[in-house]
Amino acid sequence: MKNKTPVRSLLISTLLAVAAPSYAGSAMQMWKCEMDDDATEQGIKEYASKWLAAAKKLNGGEGLQAYVNFPVAVNDMGETDLTFVVIAPNFEAWGKFWDAYGDSELAVMDDKNDDVICPDSAVWESFPVK
Repeated sequence: MKNKTPVRSLLISTLLAVAAPSYAGSAMQMWKCEMDDDATEQGIKEYASKWLAAAKKLNGGEGLQAYVNFPVAVNDMGETDLTFVVIAPNFEAWGKFWDAYGDSELAVMDDKNDDVICPDSAVWESFPVK
C-alpha cells in the first residue's frame, strides 16, 4: 500500500459531519488501497482488526464497523487491490470520532504504520435499500 496519511479526507469528514444533519444515513468512508509486494491479505485483516479496536476506544467510535474488501472478479479497478471501509451509524458519531482522532493513540498508530494507510478515500452517505 502507498504511504500517505488521509489528511484531506479527515478535513472533508469533519466538514461533512458539521454540515450533515444527525438524522441522515450512515457515514461511510472508503479507502482505495494498493498492496505492497510483501503485504498479505491476512496481515491486512489483522491490521484492520487492530485499527478498529483502537478506533472503538475513541469518542464517537463505539459504533464503528469496518470491512476489508478484496476483489474476486474484476473488470477494471486500476491500481486498487482492496478497499477498506469504515461505517459510523450517523454523521454525528463520525464527527465526534474524527474530532477525537487527531491527538489519539490511533493517529500515532497510523503514523507508525503509514505503509498500511491507503491514500485515496471518499466519505459517503449510505442508506439501506428496502
